[in-house]
Amino acid sequence: AANAAMASMLTRLSEAVLAAATGFGVGGVGGFIVMQHVWRRAQEQGSKLDHYGAQLRATHDRSSEQTLQAMPVPSLFELQLKKEFIAAWNKCVWDMYDTLKTWL
Repeated sequence: AANAAMASMLTRLSEAVLAAATGFGVGGVGGFIVMQHVWRRAQEQGSKLDHYGAQLRATHDRSSEQTLQAMPVPSLFELQLKKEFIAAWNKCVWDMYDTLKTWL
């Protein structure tokens, strides 16, 4: 009876060890596959970002070469006209607002 109990206990122990080893093995392989997939996707995204960054730098370089021209400085007369136009426009808008406010 003692030998049968010992044999049963050894059988259960060996099954538990086999189940644990199988779990560790399958979990390790699964983790490795997931890790490889994640790293590959991250590398692809990094490559795409590098490509887009290079395109943006090239676009910026082209646009900065074109905008190196100095802008013409407006004359004092033009600035005075713009200032008067803005003041007249604002007065017109406020007058319309006041008129509409009385009607509504």
